[in-house]
Amino acid sequence: MAVDINEIERKYNVESVQSGDLKIWPIVRFKIWEELAAKAGRKSRTVKLNQSTLKIVAKSLFFGLRNWRRFPSSKYWVFTSSGYRKVFCQKNHDRVTEDLPDLLQGVMIFENPVALGKHYSLKSLPHPKNIVSQSFLYLGTFLFSLLYGRRRIENERFINQIIKDFEISVNYKSIIARFYGQYFFMKMVLRFKKPKMVFMVYTASSMGLIKAFKEFDVPVVELQHGVINNLHPAYNQMIQFSSTFFPDYLFTYGVHELQYFGMNNYFIKKSNVFPVGYSFIDKYRYQAPRNEEYRKKNYGSFNRIVAFSFQEPIEDFTFEFLNNVGELDPSILYLIVPRNPDLQSRVSLASNIIIERKLNIYDAINMSDIHSTVNSTCAIEALALGKPNVLIDHMGLARSYYYGIFKDSLSVKFVEPDPKEYYAAIKKPDFPPSERISNEGKVFFEKDFKKNIIDLLRKLPNIQ
Repeated sequence: MAVDINEIERKYNVESVQSGDLKIWPIVRFKIWEELAAKAGRKSRTVKLNQSTLKIVAKSLFFGLRNWRRFPSSKYWVFTSSGYRKVFCQKNHDRVTEDLPDLLQGVMIFENPVALGKHYSLKSLPHPKNIVSQSFLYLGTFLFSLLYGRRRIENERFINQIIKDFEISVNYKSIIARFYGQYFFMKMVLRFKKPKMVFMVYTASSMGLIKAFKEFDVPVVELQHGVINNLHPAYNQMIQFSSTFFPDYLFTYGVHELQYFGMNNYFIKKSNVFPVGYSFIDKYRYQAPRNEEYRKKNYGSFNRIVAFSFQEPIEDFTFEFLNNVGELDPSILYLIVPRNPDLQSRVSLASNIIIERKLNIYDAINMSDIHSTVNSTCAIEALALGKPNVLIDHMGLARSYYYGIFKDSLSVKFVEPDPKEYYAAIKKPDFPPSERISNEGKVFFEKDFKKNIIDLLRKLPNIQ
């Protein structure tokens, strides 16, 4: 397990680290946690500015170029990533934000290509006229970080002490420079064009943008995209810093997330957290594609199918573990479904371990008998789709994330990272019927995302 970032904050005087009159610890804390997690065995997800990243940005800069003509009339800005796109009804849908252009007039989508390494073609998108590349933002941030990013940092010795004591490598000066690059570049943009509202799928890496939006009185909404619990450092801020770094509103999947926000968490006020549901789950509830024919045609020779939600930070464990499990019974198929369909396995996989590239994880779960993962959000989503879970407690990640939620559930089993114990749970499952499982999943997802969004925006101030 990675070190608890809140323990570090209690031990070191991080509140005193400043740049001018700005306390800057929130800017670097998540990147430090990422490196601590990497040291504990997970791969860091920190995006680093290197030659590979620059190539992606340069290649994507003119994506959606013609759509910039809509920018002057845009009212709602959406910041998202191509990594959130999933195939649905032969189109690459953004699983979090895709419905917004249908609900609001004047939506402009700024999509980040870096995590996935590309944008999908405009022809494959449901809303091709509303999207441009976020690469312009990378370029602007970089240029403005050169102009304004070099800042004197007071009491930076506390950051250096953390880095030294935990033997990690974090270029915090570059992170702070990027923050100022975001901030000053967006301030310049907002002098020419100011939207009514901004939606972000993830805000922890966009604090400079948020600070600029708030100074121009533009409300910032974060849309939930994954697990929110009392362990996720991005959503658990136990020291009170300026709200200038954090969103004004958080729209969650369901009421479950409300319990994590209160008096001792300064990320956001509980009164500003609103359950609205999940766009992509609604699509599968009301218009799910049928995959039985696909299963019969491609995997009909297997007795049971397990859809495995792949998580890049623990890919080495996943490949080795499933290979060991697969050898125990070749009649059970394990479908590894990565976020990035271009994933290349660096190991030889058994014949019943397949990287599924045509189906997204939701299609695969619908088609399969059981869903499995370590601690992917799909553990919750699988229940909404009527499928049971077998969660592998690798590095304690499954139990720490989910045991408090699922300890009384008959639809979820926790197993140790032991191939024989895992195989026993898969081979002789003892789960409730699908209808009962889906009823259990309703607790985590409000229905009717579209209606909930419209009703809520009518109530919020400064939006109409």
